[in-house]
Amino acid sequence: MGCHCILAENMAINQTNCGLKAKEPGTDYFVFFSLANLVRWLQHNVHGMVLDTITTPTLEETSSFRPPLRLMRRFGETVAPMVGRNLAGLRQARRLTALHDALLPKLISGELRVPDAERIVRRCV
Repeated sequence: MGCHCILAENMAINQTNCGLKAKEPGTDYFVFFSLANLVRWLQHNVHGMVLDTITTPTLEETSSFRPPLRLMRRFGETVAPMVGRNLAGLRQARRLTALHDALLPKLISGELRVPDAERIVRRCV
């Protein structure tokens, strides 16, 4: 219900999802984090019904604060390194999970010995 994310790579989506792109270069992160607040506001301000989806007409009818372009770009420059570190950590966790899933069965079965697995891990990390 009202979930949102920022895509780290190209992706296809189906008709039940909406994709938003900032109009101005350098303001994607401002739009993303503003949307987080907007989603929470929409979830808390529905009257007498359950909010299953946030539709395009709902977004079109909603207004929000828009600071000067230079501030939105500055915000993006400020948060970009933090988002980048978060993404790097997520990618590393994904690699380590795949490595774990590949090595553990081989270690348990005896097909691979611990020293050999340690060498593989050092090369991959």
